Amino acid sequence: MPPDKNREDELKRSELTFFGQITASVTHEMNNVIGIIEQVAGLLEDLAVGVEYGRAIDPEKLKGISARIITQTERGTDLIKRLNYFAHTVDEPVCDCEMDELLQNLVDLCQRFAILQKGSLEAELTPYLTVRTNPFVLEQVVFIALRLSISGLQKEGIVKLTCVKIDSGALITVYGPAVSESEPKEATLELIKTLAELYNMTINVELSEQSSLFKLSVPNYIDEAVS
Repeated sequence: MPPDKNREDELKRSELTFFGQITASVTHEMNNVIGIIEQVAGLLEDLAVGVEYGRAIDPEKLKGISARIITQTERGTDLIKRLNYFAHTVDEPVCDCEMDELLQNLVDLCQRFAILQKGSLEAELTPYLTVRTNPFVLEQVVFIALRLSISGLQKEGIVKLTCVKIDSGALITVYGPAVSESEPKEATLELIKTLAELYNMTINVELSEQSSLFKLSVPNYIDEAVS
């Protein structure tokens, strides 16, 4: 049953919020990359001034500066590739999704959120598992589950995401610590269930004072208008 107009507006806002959160996180990291390169450029300028005054340059120092530039450009390139992959998941409403590739990219994009909580994300994904669904909505549902679990992370804590094959498609689980009391759980859980139902996914949520567990069943979606 399609959502009513108010619900449609809420879903659209949630999509924009999700896209904005991911984009803001990546651009923050890109800003860090640019900042480090700028600092290194300043060091090179200082060395150049030194040469003008007859100072010798230590080759090892130059190698170290070069290595830092290479490291940051590789990091920046990787960030752009991840964001580009994510951006293109809105291209088709339904397509065949390589689950390990899609979910690993999302985990990589979300790693910063865990690091800010002094924790980390881990993923165990079945390779070569393809499911026909809406990739963007799937990412959004998994992101909400990750975000809720990450909210309760403490130092060196871990949130774990797994994906395995089942008869109907794929089963994704997100396991982590108890969700933070500051999170608006009721409204968020209602949203995540509504999103999942749009493409025949089902999600079971188990929250306790010690842990959080999300189980998302992702079947191969068949568009009734086409079938």
